[in-house]
This record gives sequence, structure tokens and C-alpha cells, in this order.
Amino acid sequence: PELNAFRKPGLVLPKDPEELRKLAAESPFFELKSPMKPWEWVKLVLLWPLAIFRFVSAGIVLSMWAGILSVMLRGMDFEQPFPQATRRRVQGFNRVVGFILLLIAGCFVRVKGNSWKNLKDGIRQKVPIGIFNHVSYWDAIVLIMLCAPAAVAKADFGAAPVIGYIIRSMQTVLVERKAFKDAKVDGGQKGGNTARLVERANDGRFPIVFIAPEGTCSDGSCIMRFQSGAFVAGKPVLPVCISYPYRFFNPAYTCMYEPWYFFRQATQLITVVDVKVLPAYFPNAMEQEDAQLYAENVRVLMGHELGKPLRDTGAPECRQFMDAGLFPHWSGYKL
Repeated sequence: PELNAFRKPGLVLPKDPEELRKLAAESPFFELKSPMKPWEWVKLVLLWPLAIFRFVSAGIVLSMWAGILSVMLRGMDFEQPFPQATRRRVQGFNRVVGFILLLIAGCFVRVKGNSWKNLKDGIRQKVPIGIFNHVSYWDAIVLIMLCAPAAVAKADFGAAPVIGYIIRSMQTVLVERKAFKDAKVDGGQKGGNTARLVERANDGRFPIVFIAPEGTCSDGSCIMRFQSGAFVAGKPVLPVCISYPYRFFNPAYTCMYEPWYFFRQATQLITVVDVKVLPAYFPNAMEQEDAQLYAENVRVLMGHELGKPLRDTGAPECRQFMDAGLFPHWSGYKL
């Protein structure tokens, strides 16, 4: 697709509140296309018991998940590779739990094209890094259902009760996001974070690690700028394209009040998720030498597969809008 430039990193926000809101509304960081219309109010009134059931059920499943993993992995060092037999058992168990959580949430996953073959081939070829476009919280559960990979996540998530243990048990690469507040192209993927990812990519004893190079969620309307950290090692990557066709409520998690987002999500009868795993992408000599070129070429490929435009914006600009105090109104009609 043709490059649709948005803004350079470090944008200067307009001082006029109306111009600022207009600029933010045109960005992919704020969802204003699925407001609280009458049908949404009807669903909230009629389906709140379903939402409560889903919250309680998910809480029980998460608690049991962490408890069973603590037994399966007793005495294991999460920083060291698991024995192959242990890894297969844990990944098989995690995939089943991922499927159960998606079932509870009413998520219907449609795996497109040759995805299963491409996924199997990528794992057989020991592709160390998987790439996906980040749209929703459900992205992670969908990936767990597909292959139970390792991941890259904020260190804060690894410290959370219950969920934190599950994340660490997947041998997730935990990264610090302090630099996320700075308007830089890398969006906090410099220094030690990239070094840890390169080290993991060069160690074939761990499961494939998935990372969202956009660095934050979008509203699903585009492919945002890729950070280069996942491509520095010059290793092959496995691209996974995720989209959420919707009619009334966009499952994309943008800058929204989290409890309200989850409550609206829980009152949707069904959420459709389309997933397409592309063949492993092996970089050429130029891409191995230039991580930004490598990242851009993979981004163009994924944008073409999804039929989405490319936008030159990302995590730094999102942080600037949030720091300016911009958030969607609960009604979904305005900022």
C-alpha cells in the first residue's frame, strides 16, 4: 500500500484545544467509530449477567491456570531453557487454556489460508521471532491458542499477581518501558531491551518469541511504524496478521478507560478474530545489515496482506496525546 505519512516522531501538538482534538481523532490511537448507540445500551441492559459470568469464569480459569503451571514447573528456572518434554507439555496445556478463555469471551477465531502450515514450518525451521500487528488485548490469547509462544511484555506485567506468574512461566522477555515516554523512533527498544531480545533470538533453545513492533495498540485501521528492536539480530521472523471485523463495537484497545472497555467487550455476544500466519520471512544481506530497512519491508508485506495503509506514527505520538490529557469520552462520540 502507498505510504500514508502522519507525523514525524516528536510532533508539536497544537495549543488550540479544538485543533488538538481534531488531530487526535484522525490518529489511530482513539476509537470513535463504535459509540454507545441505542443498540449498545440495549445490550448493556440485557447482557450484563453474561458479562459477570465471563468475568468470574475468566478469573477462575486464570487462577487454576497459574496453580497448575506452578505444579508443572516446580523447581524450574524461567530464565533457563526448559527440557523439551516439559516445554511440549506446558505449551500443549497453555494452548488448551487459551482456547477456553477465547470460548468464555465469545471470541470466534478464523485461521485463514495456509496459516497452520506456515506456523508449523516456521517452528520446524526454528524461526526465533514472531511479529504481529497489535490491535487488542485478545491478540495475546489468540497467539497462545495458536502456538503458546514466549513473548515480549512490559516488566510491570511480569510483576502482577497471578497473571504475572503465567507470563513469566512462558519465558517472556520482560522489558522496561521508561523510554516509552520519550518521543523517539525506537519507542523504548534501545539498550538493554534490544540486547536481551537479540540474545534470545540467537539462542535456539527457547520457544519462538512474539513481539508487536508497533509498540502499542492501534484502532486496527492501519499498520503503524515498526520499531527496529525485533529486527536487529538479522534473524528470520514469522509475520502474523490479526484483524477484528466488527459491526457495533471495535475490540481494538485504544486509549480508553479499561474497566469500561472490558465491560463493553464482555457484553458482545461474539467477537470475530481473523488470523493469517504468513510464511517465514528470511532477510537478505541488506536487511541483515539495516534493521530499519528490514522492519519497513516486513511492515509493507503485512500491510499488503491486511489491506491496511501504512502510517508513520507510533508509540511516542500516542504517549504525547495521553500526556496532553486526551482520552475518549465514555459515550465514544468525542474526546
